[in-house]
Amino acid sequence: MPSRARRQRAAEVFASYRPRDERASQLWDDARQMLLEALACLNLENANAARTAAGLTVRYALYLEDIGAWSRSTGGPIPFAHRYVVAYADHRFRSLGHKGADTSLAKLSEIGRAYQPHLWPGKVPTLRDRTTMEPYSTDEQVFYRAAALDYLTLRGDARIATSIAAGFGAGLGPNDFRLVHGTDVQRGHDHLWVTVAADTRPQARRVAVLPEWADMLEHAASLMGDALLISGTTDDNRNYTSRVTTPLKKFTGHSVSFDRMRVTWLTGRQAAGVPERAIRHQAGLADSARFRRFDDHWPMWDDETVARWITNGGTPA
Repeated sequence: MPSRARRQRAAEVFASYRPRDERASQLWDDARQMLLEALACLNLENANAARTAAGLTVRYALYLEDIGAWSRSTGGPIPFAHRYVVAYADHRFRSLGHKGADTSLAKLSEIGRAYQPHLWPGKVPTLRDRTTMEPYSTDEQVFYRAAALDYLTLRGDARIATSIAAGFGAGLGPNDFRLVHGTDVQRGHDHLWVTVAADTRPQARRVAVLPEWADMLEHAASLMGDALLISGTTDDNRNYTSRVTTPLKKFTGHSVSFDRMRVTWLTGRQAAGVPERAIRHQAGLADSARFRRFDDHWPMWDDETVARWITNGGTPA
């Protein structure tokens, strides 16, 4: 618990600070306790820093009001609240540029961790990181599909088509592509499957391809044979992603991000109501040490059950 002296100091700062935002004034009473607790926990060195923190705390209070209204309108809980705070900070601080926005967000997250530590990660991603990890829109996916098919038709090269289809359709990450050959794409009874070799993981995993990408991936992969999907060769050259991004940019004027394709798949499955454990299983995240301690608390399914969750958008059957 903060000392009485620090609480007194926080109260003095509070008394000397007045919000400029008219809406903040309406929240003043509700924000008071948050402000006192947060400032007392921060061990601020001077009054100016304390006043800055006071202003940011009020912004945080405003933000909580916004997401509270959103939660009430949707009738659901607020998952990963720090993500919404990050989005709010982006909106408020984007005009400051990357460096200014990240500095302001760091201060805001410091208050968030002091007041609600269970909602905050150890490190908040920077604005630059977040803008390069946004999911692709539906229109962008349509564009990349058309570009990949055109490249396959005109150049007879299936690398772009297999990479686009496996990225959007199976959520393969950049490192996964070093492990997947054309022969690893196989049609099962109900699904098209991609087998990702074990590499550093305990065992290989089978990933069910989304129906809307299955035909494209199956056709393009059949042209690759034993070659890696991403390179068209049997080696795993370290610059393998450039074998797709470079020709695609020359062909269309636009490159593609393998990380963003994976994020698109992950967020799409989450939005469809697929259980988190099933998403982790298919994405290869279930084998990560940071998730292993939770495994006992998640139900375990076989590959076919997980595939039904993934491809049917959260419907188990």
